[in-house]
Amino acid sequence: MLTSIDVELEAVSSGLLPFNSNSLYIHALFFKLVSEDNETLGESIHNRDGFKPYTLSSLRGGKKNNWNIEIIANNKYRFRATFLNDDIFIAFFNSALLYYNQSKPVKLDELDFKITKLVLKQNESFEELTANNVINDNNFELIFTSPTSFRVKGRNYLFPDSSLVFKSYFDKWNAFCPEKLRIAESEINQIITACFPVKHHLYTELLDMGKYKVVGFKGKCQYEVEKTLDEILFGKLNWLLRFSRYSGTGYKTTMGMGQTTLAKKDKGKVL
Repeated sequence: MLTSIDVELEAVSSGLLPFNSNSLYIHALFFKLVSEDNETLGESIHNRDGFKPYTLSSLRGGKKNNWNIEIIANNKYRFRATFLNDDIFIAFFNSALLYYNQSKPVKLDELDFKITKLVLKQNESFEELTANNVINDNNFELIFTSPTSFRVKGRNYLFPDSSLVFKSYFDKWNAFCPEKLRIAESEINQIITACFPVKHHLYTELLDMGKYKVVGFKGKCQYEVEKTLDEILFGKLNWLLRFSRYSGTGYKTTMGMGQTTLAKKDKGKVL
């Protein structure tokens, strides 16, 4: 199953968290919760090569104060986690639920929070993702809500080219989907060729990953799809667009980067 969950945190005391590196503390909290329920699983995730079966957002809801997020006692904050398999979700949820039920504090850096709500946003199978098209015409818009980048020849690439965006989804899709739903290399190449960016509003933002810093882009990019793309491949394009909410886009999606949503449409226009 593919799962998305929002975790609400209530600050026990006031303080500051670094704005551009708070995802490090979310990542640390995530591993604490997973490992407490299943220590072996936590270690296997941490040491796993290749694609990780989860994504994490940074902390949301705080007021930016220079380079920090201002944390105010009793105020609510949240972060989002998505899961590409059940084992990790179950371990995370069981541990988070225990902290919620017992009102035990968790830490982000040196600040204490209580888990006050666990909201299951989506829970669906790969098969369900393939059931209906999310777009039915030849344009769509992706919103990159956290800094996003791609690694190209050892460097950060700061534009959502169709080839990089859809290759990112394709790789993770094939890594975790049932074998019968895998997309062929020839098919993704045709999808990439048929999609191209036509309009964007993007800007860059710096993230501090502790030992190094990463620049990513945020904002919106609109794409058009050539009408020559056949119905079967258009359907598989839709699979990947629906999958983007779970997989994230590009590099370091387990560290708050690449959070992505597909824009809703109103009267045939992309918002």
